[in-house]
Amino acid sequence: MRGTRWVWLLALGCAATAVLFATGCDCGGGGLTKGKPQIAVDPQALSFGALSRGNERILSLTVENIGDATLNVESIALSGPAVFTLVDWDGVAFGEVSWPSGIVPPGVGPPPAKVLRVRFSPDDEIDFAGEITIRSNAQNAREVTVPLTGSGSVPIIEVSPAQLDFGTVSLDSSASLSLTIANRGAADLAIARSGIAITTASDPKPFAVTLPATDLVLPRDASRTLEVIYAPRGYEVDPDTHQVLPHQGAIVITSNDPDHSPLEVPLRGLPGVNLPPVASIKVIAAKKLDGTPLADPCAPAPTDTITFEGSALDPEGSTVQASHLRWAVEGRPAGSFRELITTPDAFHPTLQPDLTGEFVVCLSAADPQGNRGAYDPAQACTCAAANADSSYGCPCVKLAALPREDIRIELTWEFLGPDLDLHLVAPDGEFCSPTRECRYDPLDPNNPNWTRTACVDGGGITTCRTPNCDPVALGCLSGQECYDDGVAGSTKCHWQTCSGSDCYWDARNPDWGVPGDRRDDPLSAIDCTRGCRAENINLNNPVPGLYMIMVNYYEGSTQPEATVKVYFKGSSDPAAVFTSRMLSTCDTWNVALIDWQDHETHRVTYLQDAHSQRCCN
Repeated sequence: MRGTRWVWLLALGCAATAVLFATGCDCGGGGLTKGKPQIAVDPQALSFGALSRGNERILSLTVENIGDATLNVESIALSGPAVFTLVDWDGVAFGEVSWPSGIVPPGVGPPPAKVLRVRFSPDDEIDFAGEITIRSNAQNAREVTVPLTGSGSVPIIEVSPAQLDFGTVSLDSSASLSLTIANRGAADLAIARSGIAITTASDPKPFAVTLPATDLVLPRDASRTLEVIYAPRGYEVDPDTHQVLPHQGAIVITSNDPDHSPLEVPLRGLPGVNLPPVASIKVIAAKKLDGTPLADPCAPAPTDTITFEGSALDPEGSTVQASHLRWAVEGRPAGSFRELITTPDAFHPTLQPDLTGEFVVCLSAADPQGNRGAYDPAQACTCAAANADSSYGCPCVKLAALPREDIRIELTWEFLGPDLDLHLVAPDGEFCSPTRECRYDPLDPNNPNWTRTACVDGGGITTCRTPNCDPVALGCLSGQECYDDGVAGSTKCHWQTCSGSDCYWDARNPDWGVPGDRRDDPLSAIDCTRGCRAENINLNNPVPGLYMIMVNYYEGSTQPEATVKVYFKGSSDPAAVFTSRMLSTCDTWNVALIDWQDHETHRVTYLQDAHSQRCCN
């Protein structure tokens, strides 16, 4: 018979248990029945498995009428902890269902089953159990019990390796490493695709990760491997060590692991760059022309000798050889052509400024591959800053050579080749008057029979004679010799040095002012011939009077323009600047007069480009 199911049971009894096909039993009559409602549930138990705290899982329980009459479900009750809840019955929120709820038998029209949905949301990491009791008019089981089980657990994320170090990777190339993500917990590990990200402070970003196509759900002991790529496109340098800084970042993984989310996996990679050595300069000493050291090497005067110390650091660790150092004077006063002297010690060169003004000295170094460092003279450190620097931040140093004496006169000229000479004539002095040293025969300096003598006027030229009297008995000063020429009232005490009244190349340090007191003597510190184009004369503690500045064309074949600058003590700006063209040998330019009274009262008077023909050989 279509649409009718016959069920046969022994009269001994019927089991009130939930089965897929249950039998109807009339225990009172002991006979066979038909056309009765019967119930079946699927599945017979709901096992939610392990879930992490805060997560939930919903399972469905199908209640089916397998009988021949309408099955009326009278009630559904849940017993157990609150982690289990009834969601809905046949699509209707469970709290809004009207009971009883009928389920028609098969073949009548609507489906002969309804669905109960149950939620499990653990709040602790323990095992949970409950049950659902279904009461109905089913002839095979008036009451059906469905067990509920579940456990509160957590996923445990594990990554291998714990960090990714790519080592050194050349610029504009790439390297890749694998990162394995595993679940060591009982609950499923859930990672959204968007929950995998890379963080780094570097720009452009050197790290990348190949993301999964979909969100990750990893059961217990399951794993997934990701590819991580390091592709450096730029680099930064540590300002202290001057080494390339490594790129650093992290893969940040956000998951449902309550104890390790987000999880950071450190990333590190070093851009492969061969940086040139860095160089630095210090000013370690300075001394005057007479060898006296300066207390402050950063306060030199022209003609002082300055000693520098160079150092170089190769970021790759190679030793920088002296032959790989390159010194340069990148800035100097106009007219100066001074260069550094780097022998015999290239790490400690010297410089003797020839003019007043600022000098800029720079140093670069190269590694064994020839990769040479750069510098910017415009960013030169001051002498004090360079001496205080400890991080190779001063490859260039600037320092000013300022006049130390009361009067300083500088001469420069065009063209290498012609020899111009600077003269400073004392008040009432004579142009081109030489200085004679009485330890030597003025007519024959190599005469072995000549003895040290005093200076006397022999008529026309100051000469030296043998002392013939007692300097102590006659009250001579220390350093003087005694000569008695037999003339009543004549001077008996004479200085050992016979000095002229013109300071120039043949009288470079005459005895002016107080006899024997070198502190008031002029000094022609630099006499230039064909190899340079600058001379200077310095005078300290001058006696009051008119001093004449002159320039003599000693020899040459061109007509250079000469420039004379006059400085007074401590100033980097000249008090006067004069120019004139020198025409030929013996052309003498009478430049100016210095009217010196004291340190506060002095002036320079230009002599209107006056020239004369006067040789000085």
